[in-house]
Amino acid sequence: MHSTRARSLSALLGMALLAQTGMAASAAGKGRAVVGGTFAGTSFLPTGVFVTPTAAQGSALYRLTTGLRPDGNADATDASATALSPDGKTLIVMTTGYNTNFNNQQTGAPFSFKIPDPVTGVATTVTTPNSEWVFVYDVTGNTPQRTQLFSIPNTYAGLVWAPNGKNFYVSGGIDDRILAYAKIDGSPATFAISAPAIILNHNANDTAPIPDYHGGVLRGTAAAKNTNNALATGAVAAGLAISRDGKTLVVANFEDDSISIVDTASRSVTREVAFAPPGSGLARGEFPFGVAVVSDESGKAKTAYVSSMRDSHVLAVDLAGNAKPVVIPVGSGPNAVTLSPDGTRLYVADGNSDDIAVVDTQKNATIAVISLGGVFKGRNPNGLTLSRGGERLYVTLGGENSVAVIDLGRGRLVGKIPTAWYPTGVAVARERARSQSDQSHRPAAQHELRVAEPYGTEPIWLGDRKGGPRRRADAERQRARFAHADGRCQ
Repeated sequence: MHSTRARSLSALLGMALLAQTGMAASAAGKGRAVVGGTFAGTSFLPTGVFVTPTAAQGSALYRLTTGLRPDGNADATDASATALSPDGKTLIVMTTGYNTNFNNQQTGAPFSFKIPDPVTGVATTVTTPNSEWVFVYDVTGNTPQRTQLFSIPNTYAGLVWAPNGKNFYVSGGIDDRILAYAKIDGSPATFAISAPAIILNHNANDTAPIPDYHGGVLRGTAAAKNTNNALATGAVAAGLAISRDGKTLVVANFEDDSISIVDTASRSVTREVAFAPPGSGLARGEFPFGVAVVSDESGKAKTAYVSSMRDSHVLAVDLAGNAKPVVIPVGSGPNAVTLSPDGTRLYVADGNSDDIAVVDTQKNATIAVISLGGVFKGRNPNGLTLSRGGERLYVTLGGENSVAVIDLGRGRLVGKIPTAWYPTGVAVARERARSQSDQSHRPAAQHELRVAEPYGTEPIWLGDRKGGPRRRADAERQRARFAHADGRCQ
């Protein structure tokens, strides 16, 4: 689809409190204003109120440029995931969407992209008009510096680093494979595609540059055979998670109602767990999406937790043995999942019920539900990350254009940080000591967040200052004021 919407990378480097972000003001005393226009740095809405459109003071915008067209109309859109390297120095951003069918601005000729051979990694003569992207940024300085850009035919949802930071993995979506990238020595770090790709073996010709897309849950059934595979879809590799020792990768097969368990050394599937085979009559594990892996004390994979978007539960899958998966009911439409630092809690974004389910991984039971505010639905929580200490949970709210801040100690929402359109993924970068000028003169730890937004501005840096007692109290009051019961601004 030819798209002219703005595409950018937002780097919000300020440490502004939430009171400085997006508060609505009364139109009284503003004078005459035009709906859609601006007045004193605010925008006038048809409802008669002014809103401040910026998310934080000191913001800077960076386009996700591809360099394909001088006018920028082939720049990347639909950023869907971010992941920060274990050493905090490199940020990767993945797009998933409609980055396809663009034309050369001068000649009008369509762009095409050579597809690497999934076995050798060498570019083939097979081309595609599709190009999703992985952007690589050096984030060691005050501003992000893009160092590399990788073109990938198809992607979906999954993006994860190996614990040692030497590799990262990208879900190939409908292509039914996982692409690996290896670190090359140097500073800033650079990466190269690392062959072979991890082939998930759902399609008959999975090692071809472009496989046949019939490896989904209906493959081999009478429904697929009687329609010449018209009803069979691709398996669609989605969420990824890796064990603490880096030896086991788990892939959610979104259209196959299964997970693939991969040995990263041999890059081969060692086991597949099917949740709802056709004809079984089971409403279990359908549309698996998010994955998290609990490791044992040695770092070996122990249990995989997989969200089932259709069936409103999480499945606990025994990776060390063959015990039957445990069904853990959660809210409606669970998608993203993340673990506490010690692995004893799993946080689940319930996309339809607008809440966070808290699962005890030792009991395999939901022990709490944290509301994201209000009686009206549509916030669509869809991305999660924890602060480095695990005391706060940050949740992207795609339908509300914000990041929710949850105090896990109190088990409740304390505020929301406005973002651009439809954020979908968030990662905490680094914590660093910063002096502050309030009366306490105590150092404040700054958490920087990166948020992927598919529409409009893409990954974001959001400063969240935790200061001395007085500053902390002020911040909490402002957050509480910003988070109305119905999600509106004051």
